[in-house]
Amino acid sequence: MENRKSGSHHEDMTAEEFDKFHRETGLAMIGMFNDHNVQASYGQAAKITAIYLKISVIIRESGAGTLSRIIHPPIDNILLSRMNKVYPKLVESNIRWTQLDESEYFQLIAKLRQLNLEHFWEIEKFWTPVQT
Repeated sequence: MENRKSGSHHEDMTAEEFDKFHRETGLAMIGMFNDHNVQASYGQAAKITAIYLKISVIIRESGAGTLSRIIHPPIDNILLSRMNKVYPKLVESNIRWTQLDESEYFQLIAKLRQLNLEHFWEIEKFWTPVQT
């Protein structure tokens, strides 16, 4: 995620630009998995990307960096289940992150963005270490 012009991070990246980067990264990852006869969904590739960016960007910047506003949070069944209890119209009860294709994943992200959180990672307040 380096700025092609200056070599620095894309501090001015928009959500749309990030989504384009995310799509390219996820599809490339799935392609590499396929090359090794490993099946992966877009949801699985997205989670790998999200965890990497959470560690390398969000945690490094204490959640306050500009990119932290738009980076997708790691999505899993615990998060989806707990969000469904609070926002059933945004998150359906039958969604399984491991089965999301590219289109379904971005439909979910669009719905989650409707919460208008200052930093997208704040959605993790719905996540707990165990299913409740």
